[in-house]
Amino acid sequence: MKRIFLLTVVTFALASFTNAQLFVGGEISFGSTSGKVKSGTVTVEQPSATDFAFAPIIGFGFSDNFEVGLELSFMTSKEKDPTVDPAEEYKASGFGLTPFARYYPIKMDKFGVFLQGGVLFASGSSKTTIGNVTVDGPKMSAVGVTIFPGVSYDLNDNISLLAQIDGFNIGYVKTTLKQTVNIGGTDVEVKDSNNAFGAGVGLNELATTGAITIGAVVRF
Repeated sequence: MKRIFLLTVVTFALASFTNAQLFVGGEISFGSTSGKVKSGTVTVEQPSATDFAFAPIIGFGFSDNFEVGLELSFMTSKEKDPTVDPAEEYKASGFGLTPFARYYPIKMDKFGVFLQGGVLFASGSSKTTIGNVTVDGPKMSAVGVTIFPGVSYDLNDNISLLAQIDGFNIGYVKTTLKQTVNIGGTDVEVKDSNNAFGAGVGLNELATTGAITIGAVVRF
């Protein structure tokens, strides 16, 4: 009986995703800064920094009013300062995933209003190198919940614009930092936890570019 029930559930899930409409989105960014100062025949390298971030989104629309998806995020950063002796280098990396659900209570032709909720899971680490000595920084982990409204506009059957309205939002994030330090010859794990809850309503800021985030998804 259990096998029959499991087979029925799996078959229903596969049939649901087969009939669902796939959509993708996301963002990718890269930035780099560097410089040097030349005085006569002497050239001095200046501090440099490199940042890379990649956050793809994939989801499925099961009806005109309900969608589910997953956002992955990956980032790396590197800072180098050759102007000090010994030279210093800082590296950091992070990874996160956010499964989300999006519901459209209002759908009018090409225009829609949605409410999106997601659960955040993230982790990160860093290390600092001074000369030939490398020290690991604290390891970060985070879990949270976010809920926010937004609007959508269908440019055509395959491309939709989405605007997240940051003036109305609610969220909770718990962040934990762990680091092993040597105290009196003994390694001790130090844990620092922080809980953050926020909710906001900002009608006065809805017209500013900082209050509305616009993106796009491609549907197949």
